[in-house]
Amino acid sequence: MAFFSGLSSSIGRRLLLYGLRHIDILDKDPADFVSVDVGKRTTLEVRDVGLHIKVCIKLDTTAASLY
Repeated sequence: MAFFSGLSSSIGRRLLLYGLRHIDILDKDPADFVSVDVGKRTTLEVRDVGLHIKVCIKLDTTAASLY
């Protein structure tokens, strides 16, 4: 059972990092500064990260147009 728990944690971490890389709002690779603990209580800690503000604004206006 511990094997599946470890596998699930690994897959969850990889999926999260994949998503963060492809939304392109961060100024460097998320694997360098993201701390993820996936399990019953998933935590995500991000420190000292720069954002691409123009992309964030574009995502915000796109999300606002959906409502």
